[in-house]
Amino acid sequence: MGSDKDLFDVLLVDNIEIQKSVKGGEAMMKGHESRIKEMEDPIAHCEEKITECIRELRIIKSLFVCCLVMVLMYLA
Repeated sequence: MGSDKDLFDVLLVDNIEIQKSVKGGEAMMKGHESRIKEMEDPIAHCEEKITECIRELRIIKSLFVCCLVMVLMYLA
């Protein structure tokens, strides 16, 4: 009989430890989720800036090609 109670106590302690671990993991996940949500706006802002930079680089490239063509036409 004593071993049954010991086994029950061990299982009870294990269950309590597992529950603590799960709660700790859930708290950590909530913290990560809030950080991810905080980063969504800055990431969206960076994506907009990247799009603007790409657009400006394309304009600069077009101007460079036009200037190069004009120089080649002048030299020819």
